[in-house]
Amino acid sequence: MKTWILRCSLALLLLSPVLTYAQAAYEVKLTDAQLLQDRVVNFKMRVTNTTTGQDVPPLEPGDIAIYQDGQLLTDSQLVMHVMTTDATNSVSHTIPFDSQSVLRASGATIGLVTDLSVALGDPFIGEVRTAAESWINLGNAVSPNDPESIGLFIPRSSNSQSTRPANAPEFDRDHNRIIGVLRTEPPRDGATNLYGAILEAVTATAAEAKKRGTDSYVVVFGDGSVTPDSAGLFSQIVDLANKNNTIIIAVGIGKTENLDKATNQLPNLASSTNGRYVAGNSEERPGNMDQAYKALVKPVNRTGYDLAFVHTAPRDDKQHTFQVKVTIAGQTWESSTLPIPIGGLATESEFTPLSQLQKFYLLRGVPAAIILAAVTTALATATRRRPTRIDPGAGK
Repeated sequence: MKTWILRCSLALLLLSPVLTYAQAAYEVKLTDAQLLQDRVVNFKMRVTNTTTGQDVPPLEPGDIAIYQDGQLLTDSQLVMHVMTTDATNSVSHTIPFDSQSVLRASGATIGLVTDLSVALGDPFIGEVRTAAESWINLGNAVSPNDPESIGLFIPRSSNSQSTRPANAPEFDRDHNRIIGVLRTEPPRDGATNLYGAILEAVTATAAEAKKRGTDSYVVVFGDGSVTPDSAGLFSQIVDLANKNNTIIIAVGIGKTENLDKATNQLPNLASSTNGRYVAGNSEERPGNMDQAYKALVKPVNRTGYDLAFVHTAPRDDKQHTFQVKVTIAGQTWESSTLPIPIGGLATESEFTPLSQLQKFYLLRGVPAAIILAAVTTALATATRRRPTRIDPGAGK
């Protein structure tokens, strides 16, 4: 038993750095290392969360350490300039960054669920179209170089229909195109699968938002009750939305008696996902939607760092190196070892940090753990099966 515990402990000890790396969720990139002036090394750096695709909260100079020739440079005189876009500013929503890219603010990723069921009755199908179009227009001025990406989801009344319109099957930043489809898509006959469409919208919108590195929102237009699936999907929708940080905003449109039914789960969906339920008639609705949009929907700004430090390498005609280490949420990330530029723009160095120790264990830790476990198991088995030696003279 003790041998078995020892084998497991050794295997886990070897594997623990690999498990630590698997939990990591950041990417650090360094570009454009150059000698700015005598002994002043300049470079650019980005830090992003690989789960969301968004930048981490701004770093402080104390989060960054410079190593020269493998030794901590205690007097690097590090200077850090933080560059952040402003999605609402026509001048700074895009900022030149390094030699190959710009920092570009991004509008949100939004899934629009528009219930066009004839069961809504007149004039509510028209009000659904008008309200959804008004919502799209609320974000037209935000981050024009990377505007809100919008996907259209129209609940089905039969299995032969598709939730995603044929003319708008994907998310699109061309708002006029989305509006054109919204205006011309035919109504659905009978009750629709509203909550099934909401679940589909949450899934697709969260995936698109992760791809773009933005926040995700699902906006629902309808009465929430003229549907055969008003029960059974609520928990599934809420769990999925909260897992993916997707906010649901619901705009109640329909007959008062339908909006007041217990089967209308839209208010509860909104409150359970940190969203908002927008009520009111056709006259009150535009102002209420504007308030909800301003309170909840946020563009994503991008941050980059322009850094410089003073190196102290001797002037001995030898190639000296530097390395950058960044501490994020208690984890330290290190660059590869880079040559200190000796003049002009150095060859660009772009990297995803992974410490040498983590590299070692990632490449060798798993095989070593497997081999160790196999060898110790074989030895233990051989020991247990070894026959007892009998002395020929025993018993005489």
